[in-house]
Amino acid sequence: MRGYPPIHLLVLMLAFGAMAVPLVNLTTARTVAAAAPRAEQVAGMHKTHLALRFAHAPKSISLKMGEREFFRESALNASPIETQAELAIPTDGIEFILSAEWPDGTPDTALTLEVEPDGLDTKTETRWSIGTTLTEVISFQWK
Repeated sequence: MRGYPPIHLLVLMLAFGAMAVPLVNLTTARTVAAAAPRAEQVAGMHKTHLALRFAHAPKSISLKMGEREFFRESALNASPIETQAELAIPTDGIEFILSAEWPDGTPDTALTLEVEPDGLDTKTETRWSIGTTLTEVISFQWK
């Protein structure tokens, strides 16, 4: 006996139908409820931790954001140097101007700026000096 072909076809269709339900759920795009826009969370004033790390102690260092200067009276003999500041962080980001000078004979060295605003991700940028000076514009943006 070979069986009844319409029943075989029905069993085959049921098997494909049973596999189709999970496959449709896996492959169709679903709309996700939108959370509050991240830009609104970024904009505003944030208590921010700033840290500068260096391999060789600089002779002088300057970190400015607009007219505001950080690390003005910091001792430069130990790494890292740190400070706390209240910063306005707009949605398009912030820019720092970093300048440093090392004593003659100092090899090319790295200087790392770490910015950690409350409630936002920590951002880190490293720049290398060429010779005994470094002047860089460093931008950070939170999305």
